[in-house]
Amino acid sequence: MLKKWNAITGGGNLELCIGDKNVQGTILCVDDDANVLKSLQRTLMPCADSVLLAYSAEEALALIDKQPIDVVICDMQLPDKSGYETLNHIRNQRPEITRLVLSADTSKDTIMKLVLDGTASIYLQKPWKTTLLQRLVEHLISIRHVLNGKGLRNILSQFNGLPALPQFHQKIVRIINNGGGVAEIAPVLEQEPTYAAMVLKVVNSAIYGVSIGSIRQSMVYLGLNTIRNIVLTCEVFNQFSVQKPGCCGVTSLWTHANLCNYAFHALHRRLYNKPVRDEMASAGLLHDIGHLAMMKYFPESCDNIKRERRENPHMSICDIERRVIGVSHSELGALILDMWNLPSCIIEACLFHHDPTNEKVFHTDEIAILCTADYLARVVQKEAVQKEAADPPPADVLKAAGIESAMLEDEELLVELATIQSNLSL
Repeated sequence: MLKKWNAITGGGNLELCIGDKNVQGTILCVDDDANVLKSLQRTLMPCADSVLLAYSAEEALALIDKQPIDVVICDMQLPDKSGYETLNHIRNQRPEITRLVLSADTSKDTIMKLVLDGTASIYLQKPWKTTLLQRLVEHLISIRHVLNGKGLRNILSQFNGLPALPQFHQKIVRIINNGGGVAEIAPVLEQEPTYAAMVLKVVNSAIYGVSIGSIRQSMVYLGLNTIRNIVLTCEVFNQFSVQKPGCCGVTSLWTHANLCNYAFHALHRRLYNKPVRDEMASAGLLHDIGHLAMMKYFPESCDNIKRERRENPHMSICDIERRVIGVSHSELGALILDMWNLPSCIIEACLFHHDPTNEKVFHTDEIAILCTADYLARVVQKEAVQKEAADPPPADVLKAAGIESAMLEDEELLVELATIQSNLSL
């Protein structure tokens, strides 16, 4: 019988602890401008135990070697080393530290390089808004304390081999960050038959209405961001491709992830008339990664969770999982994504996709849209992941997303999702 763990040290519910005003930590601010550092110190003192200041990369790295630090806020331009190099060093030496960039450099290429390769969790522009920065830092410290808690780490230590970083995805991201395009990525992708086949399957599906047999043509048609997301999805599902009796199938989860991500992007376009920002583009693909991890690492518990759901139909899936295993799929998935250095907003989306209106959520509107997309994906699946009717999002979630209830019955969107569902398979 599996040991049962608490989600945080000393017991209790993880989600009740996120954003607790009593949870504070140590923040390190790195900038060569004394006035900026003093201003940051004044801004952040109300939401930290201590705020440390460093005028150079050398000073910052020396402080990190000496004491525990929860969050680093770093400028891009330092006198002895770039902010990118500094944060990269911190990521390699102390991956548990949350890393932010605060800079006047607004270049999209710079932002994408920092966030998508995991060097920084968040990119903020100067000048900052005081209340926004305070709320963000409080939020990040709270999540950091939870993800570093002994309860979740104990669960991770029981895994028969930790889930590895998605290496091929990182390789593609590095090529993109170094300015590479179709000519550089296509040969790499062509050497990986699984990923190449999935790219061709997606581009030739009824979603796009084309017939393409070339990887290079597919990449031009879909765009590099879509290619990156397809590779990431394939890699995640390949890592957790374990089929166990009593669990919802990997095929069903694969279908659900793709349907949810498509619905997430479609709803966002309808609401804002613009695409989802790049760092959130994979939220639908990864929101249920915790389910995959449970199938692989806690297979004996799948039947118990299934039985509990039948016996307690009004109890949330996350509460049932905590009762049976000691952690929910949302919490477990968020921990894995954090280990993989994915953007903070993706980790938050995974952690709160069942509770987007929680007062501690930072990206409420986007995660509320994701929650709605999750519902629509379940509606159109011929065999729902949990083999039961999906409950529509509550009114407060729809309001936070800016979605009218009639949109849940949008025939055009539902037909699109049904078409995708019929074309998807592992």
